Amino acid sequence: MATVCENEMRLKHIFKVLQNIILTAPFLYAFSCLKSSNEKSRLVYILKKVNIMVAEDTRKGGNGVEILTERLLVIPCSLDIAKSLIIHRKELEERSPIVIPPVWPSSLTQGLLPLYIERLEKSREAYGWGLWLIIHAAEKKIIGDFYIADKPDRDGKVEFSCQINPSYPEQIAFEALNMFFSWLSSQNQVKTVQTECRIENEDMIHLLHKLGFICRKREDYYLLWQICKNGDV
Repeated sequence: MATVCENEMRLKHIFKVLQNIILTAPFLYAFSCLKSSNEKSRLVYILKKVNIMVAEDTRKGGNGVEILTERLLVIPCSLDIAKSLIIHRKELEERSPIVIPPVWPSSLTQGLLPLYIERLEKSREAYGWGLWLIIHAAEKKIIGDFYIADKPDRDGKVEFSCQINPSYPEQIAFEALNMFFSWLSSQNQVKTVQTECRIENEDMIHLLHKLGFICRKREDYYLLWQICKNGDV
C-alpha cells in the first residue's frame, strides 16, 4: 500500500508531466479523444489534486494553469497557433482537434494577434501574458478568449479584455472569468487587475460586479473596472 509520501511524489511527477504537455496541441487532442464523462472526470480529478502545486509554481513566476471544472479549459495561445490563425487559418481549422468557429477570433482579437506574435518572438516570458483561449471541453470548441495587454507594470497593475460567445449561459462566462481572475491573483507581481466594457454591456457589468470589481470611471461609451488584491479601494 502506497504511503502518503509516495503518493505525494507520484502527484508531483504527474504535475511535472502535465506542466510540459498541458499547454500543447497534443494535450488538447488527448483530451478531445476522451469519450466518457468518467474518463474526463478522472482527468479533472487529477488536475484538481495538483492544483496546490500549480499555485506554488505560479508564485515562483512559472506559467502554471488551473483547470478547475469539467466544462472549460483556459490556456495561453502558443506562438504556432497564433501564427497559424493568420497565415494558415484554413489548414488549422481542418487539422485542429478543437473546433475553431468562423466567428472567432473577434475583430478586436484578430487585430491584436500581430502584436502578440511580436511579443512572443521577442521574449518567451511574454507567454501567459497575452492571448488565452477559452475552450468548452464537452463541445471541443473555442468559445472565446482573454487578452492581457502586457506584463504587470511597476505598480503591479495588469489590464485584460474578454471576449466570450454571448450564446452561452452566464454561468459559463462567470466560470471562465472566475478561473482567469484566480490565475491572475495567484501571480505575486499582480496587485491590481483592470478591464473595460461598454456601458450597454449589462451582462459583463453584472459579472464584474459579481467578481468584486469596482467601476472607477466612465470614458465616452466605456466603463473602467478595477479590483485590488489587498482589498484597497
